[in-house]
Amino acid sequence: MIIEDDSFALGMPTPVQMLRQHVRLVEAECEQLRHELDRARRDQLKSELAATEAWQSKLDK
Repeated sequence: MIIEDDSFALGMPTPVQMLRQHVRLVEAECEQLRHELDRARRDQLKSELAATEAWQSKLDK
């Protein structure tokens, strides 16, 4: 995500501009963490499935 910084071109940002920028940064971080969480959940499910299949194959022998 590219953060727009045009509002800071004229000098010191106002408190509202700083808060808006902070919100953008937090939103970007939140989105990244959601992607990481989704990936971790998928990996966990794959591991559980593999363990279940291995356990099942041992039972079938």
